[in-house]
Amino acid sequence: MNWYFKKDLAVLIQEDPIIFKLKFEPRKKGVPDLKSLSDDTRSYTELRENCCVVCGQKENFLRFHIIPLIFRNYFPTQFKSRSYEEVVILCYECNLKALKLYDEKIVALTKLYNITDDSCDNKDYKNIQGVLLKAKSFLKNNDNIPEVRKIEMSRLIISFLTNEENYIKYRQLYKYIFDGKEIKETIECNKGTHSTDCINFKNINIILKQYIKDEIITKELLLKISTYKISDITKSDKNIKGKLVIDKVKDLNEFIRDWRLYFIDKMNPKYVPDELLHHLQRKI
Repeated sequence: MNWYFKKDLAVLIQEDPIIFKLKFEPRKKGVPDLKSLSDDTRSYTELRENCCVVCGQKENFLRFHIIPLIFRNYFPTQFKSRSYEEVVILCYECNLKALKLYDEKIVALTKLYNITDDSCDNKDYKNIQGVLLKAKSFLKNNDNIPEVRKIEMSRLIISFLTNEENYIKYRQLYKYIFDGKEIKETIECNKGTHSTDCINFKNINIILKQYIKDEIITKELLLKISTYKISDITKSDKNIKGKLVIDKVKDLNEFIRDWRLYFIDKMNPKYVPDELLHHLQRKI
């Protein structure tokens, strides 16, 4: 609303409640009756039930991109704007199932276009980015993740941190997570002495104990890991696998439609509004 006033495109009629009048005729006026809209427009305005589109569960939601971002990030601008109907709500379990199926299709596509991991990924960046993303996801969705899955994710992160090769490669990460004061205090408490080397790999397991409760990593440690900035590792090759695939795709409309149909076929969503389902199935 303020934008219209700043651009002198509207006049204020009443302050409380605010009523204003535009100084121009809009190109498209609002249509209150959904039946009078075209199929394409209706899918954007139709109300969606707040539940998992696959199983109908009404809690523990996660957003899911029907077109994987690893590819969509490299779409031309005109294709990126078509995003509304390609983001759906899934429960935690359905999201895990979808991610597994999508990983399989992404692998199949890279094989189809003869793209290998060695040719497109910065392994050091991918390795550390993987644990950071796990920590971010864990922290963001903590209340919605089942306890068993929390333990599994905690073990994966702990396994990374207790790997001496990772300690050598990503020393800055360890310094960021475990500042010297914490390490000194922990060693004094558990060993009766303290080391002049504040970041000593031999002490990592001792230090980690204060960040683990009932086999689950505390939010404090997750926050530290997830806020680490990767500044010393080249990021230019991040997700380049998606770019290499898109560069070889001849018909982007068919590529998009193929992913939409794949989601419908594999996940069998039973709680998608009819108009949106029609929109996803139609030929672009």
